Amino acid sequence: MEAYQLTLLEIFEERRRQNSSYSLRAFARSCGVSPASISQILSSKRRLTLKSAKRIAERLAFAPDQKQKFLALRPPTKNLEEAELGERERLDLDRFRLIADWYHYAILSLGQLQEHKASAAWISNKLGITRAETESALQRLISLKLLTIEKGKLRQSTSPLVSTNDVPSAALRKHHRQCLDRAGKALEEIQVEWREFGVMTMALDPKKLPQAKKMIRQFRQQIAALCESGKPKLVYHFCTQLFPVNHPEKFLDLKEYENES
Repeated sequence: MEAYQLTLLEIFEERRRQNSSYSLRAFARSCGVSPASISQILSSKRRLTLKSAKRIAERLAFAPDQKQKFLALRPPTKNLEEAELGERERLDLDRFRLIADWYHYAILSLGQLQEHKASAAWISNKLGITRAETESALQRLISLKLLTIEKGKLRQSTSPLVSTNDVPSAALRKHHRQCLDRAGKALEEIQVEWREFGVMTMALDPKKLPQAKKMIRQFRQQIAALCESGKPKLVYHFCTQLFPVNHPEKFLDLKEYENES
């Protein structure tokens, strides 16, 4: 057992000694992670990432020197980039199809706001969707075990979600189209101080495309890790797009570049 696991177990057991009804679920809530995550971390089924370690140290109110010692207990990783990005759970297409509408993910993110309420009326007002859409979305998220409601609060039951990459899917197209439509609306309605839009036009070597896509995906996760830290008060969409100005299949055989890195 790793030293960081022993530290967490000692804290958990101490709390159980003070309160015999104290559960692992309650401990997970104190740590700011899901019950499944804390169980897998303690049983060595999941590596403790740097992001999770920092969150746990903050939620357990470690003193600065305690925090540094705790972070240092993590075993070295060959993939420092992955450690910085944190834990993500990949959502298969079958489940994604059921929650492809943008507001499902917004509801999960609302649970990170300090003053949020697990109320259909409150959620509907915050997101600008109908009461029926809200209630239906809550039922889907709960039935898929992606969300729980505890003491009037929304709790995401998993690590942050990611979908599949480079897989043709009507559900994925629907989700991206909705987000793009909302971006266009925000461009007209949201004050510039609250948004950031930019466009670059460039000549591109197709051999560089796989590497560029990988960098964009990593950057998205880095932005998420930054923005989700601290004390969230708003829910944002972050959209990135990289696409040709014309149909490349008219000029190139894309199969020649699929396996380039």
